[in-house]
Amino acid sequence: MGNPKKADDAQASEAATKADDAQASEAATKADDAQAPAPAAPVAEASAEHRIAAKKRSAAAKSNDGGLDTRTKQLLDALGEERRGYVLRGKDARVKQVDEQIALLKKSSKKG
Repeated sequence: MGNPKKADDAQASEAATKADDAQASEAATKADDAQAPAPAAPVAEASAEHRIAAKKRSAAAKSNDGGLDTRTKQLLDALGEERRGYVLRGKDARVKQVDEQIALLKKSSKKG
């Protein structure tokens, strides 16, 4: 069989490593907890001014974008950039194709 002294040394070494890992993990958790920001105030505790401001922001966002969702706005922005590039390079056929896609996207977003 194997050397009992080596087996005992291996077990002792493994136990020490586990203990060191546990201490390091606990110390890291304590450090993370110390740096964690304070939790936000619950919505129910928001002041009347906060609620009014949130409603105003929401209404302004809706009026500025015509009711488009974020994804549609991003697609329209990207198509607009693509179109500008084609205009600068004089690629009229591609400009026309992009214009068609923009029109389709706007039309489909008004239906939904």
